Amino acid sequence: MALDEHFDDFIRRDWETGADGTVRFAMVGLGWWTRDYAVPATQQSEYGVVDMRVIRAAVESARTGERVTL
Repeated sequence: MALDEHFDDFIRRDWETGADGTVRFAMVGLGWWTRDYAVPATQQSEYGVVDMRVIRAAVESARTGERVTL
């Protein structure tokens, strides 16, 4: 048995049922890892949506120290 055969069940998406809707994730932190990895990965995924208004509001709030509402 080849090594990659052990991972066949691991990479199968048995949880994917084709459900409708959007899953929203809160990305805590605006450091380089969130901006360079987490946000682009979510944008490239089939189900994720990134609302840049929220990110811009968080950046503005961090910059000014004032609470920003959408």
